[in-house]
Parts: sequence; structure tokens; C-alpha cells
Amino acid sequence: MAEKIILELKDKDLWVNIVPENGRTNSKVISPNLYHSIKATLSGMWYNPRDIDEKLSQLPEDMKDAANIIPYIIKELS
Repeated sequence: MAEKIILELKDKDLWVNIVPENGRTNSKVISPNLYHSIKATLSGMWYNPRDIDEKLSQLPEDMKDAANIIPYIIKELS
């Protein structure tokens, strides 16, 4: 299932600043579609949306696609 999610999201490459619900910003940029897709996917896996926002706001600069972001967030939330 994770492979399917990654394949569906990997081509999303438009980028904008991440502004999570807590209002803190990050210099990392990610497309709104990718951001919402990742958040919806992880929320569907019962991860807390606020925790997802926090981890997305702290992404390392080399995280540029879903294939890297989703496993990173899962690892950080586990």
C-alpha cells in the first residue's frame, strides 16, 4: 500500500512554503497538493494531523518528493 501511495504522489513537484496549523514556517517548500496528499494519507493511517504538520514543517532540505517524505514522516512519528 505504501508503494502505491508513493507512486501516486512522486510526480507532484510544484513547490510553495509549508505553513502548518501551528503557524510556524519552514524554509522548505512543497506543493499544496503534495502537502495535502501526504497529510491525508498519514491521517488515514491514524497519525495525528498536528503531529504531521509539525514534522512536515521540519523536513530536511533534501526532502523533495513523496518517496522520501512519507517514510521520513512515518519514521519520525513512530
